[in-house]
Amino acid sequence: MIVVIDASVLALDAAILTGDNDFLGCGCPTWTVETLLAELGPS
Repeated sequence: MIVVIDASVLALDAAILTGDNDFLGCGCPTWTVETLLAELGPS
C-alpha cells in the first residue's frame, strides 16, 4: 500500500499528510498533523 501512495504522491507532485511516522524518510514531502498545525500558527 505504501508503494501505491508513494507513486501517487510522486505523480501528483504532492505531499503526504500522516497521523504517524510511517511515511517519514520515504523521499516524499510529509506533514504530520503536529507540523501542519505548527506551520499554520495559532487559530
